[in-house]
Amino acid sequence: MSAHVFISHGGDGDSHGGDGEAAALAARIEALGATAWLAPRDLAGGEDPADQARRAIAGCAAFVVLLREGADAPLRAEIEAARAAAKPIHAVRLAGAAPAAALVPLLDGARWT
Repeated sequence: MSAHVFISHGGDGDSHGGDGEAAALAARIEALGATAWLAPRDLAGGEDPADQARRAIAGCAAFVVLLREGADAPLRAEIEAARAAAKPIHAVRLAGAAPAAALVPLLDGARWT
């Protein structure tokens, strides 16, 4: 897998490849000539989704996490994998959402938007 931007969103997984904000961010990244990895859009059938996400994180050039109220639990494993792989983490607050207290230490050193 070539270097790409991994988008962690904990969204509703709609039929368009993720929630609206995540899909829009992926489209902007790709319009700039880079590749974005976004579940469920980029998941291959027949393989464990968590394993696919871990491999995509391991191969990414950057990790972007979209934070929103109530979506912290699904993000934890992906943030932990990005930290373990020493990936640059970019945190984006949607609608002014703050991360759950349990995620704050995991986001230490992240670039915030």
